Amino acid sequence: MTERAMEDLRTVSGRHGELSLTAEAESARALLSTAGVEVELDLGHDALGRDVETTLGVVLREAVTNVLRHSSARRCVIMTSVRDGLVRLSVRNDGVRSAKGRHGSAGIGNLTTRLAALDGRLDVTHEDGWFELTAEAPTLTWAPVPSRPAQSRPS
Repeated sequence: MTERAMEDLRTVSGRHGELSLTAEAESARALLSTAGVEVELDLGHDALGRDVETTLGVVLREAVTNVLRHSSARRCVIMTSVRDGLVRLSVRNDGVRSAKGRHGSAGIGNLTTRLAALDGRLDVTHEDGWFELTAEAPTLTWAPVPSRPAQSRPS
């Protein structure tokens, strides 16, 4: 159990590891349900690039942590969709305690930075007693292959 917790910490901190967005969504459903939150889960994405999959998994973990820590949610909706080459993750909950956002939130700032590295973005909104965190990123990201030094051929 300790090894799993350390691997999770390394993954969330960006040190290494990979996450499955689908597996994280199922874990989120189980965790929120255990906490008494009704969960609607609607995953509409297919295969994603490895970095996108891991980053959105981290976004989902942070969003669920925020639902549990900073809301009095009775209901949470977790959805993904794909359109025009972009995957969108939305996490909404009905437990907004205040219309004011927290200034200087390291979690949201870190997520924004991670998504920007993938040419993605993060938005948060409060409306009619609902809080929504939305992350978007290209479904696939391509990292350039490092160039190899030229090798000399034997004569």
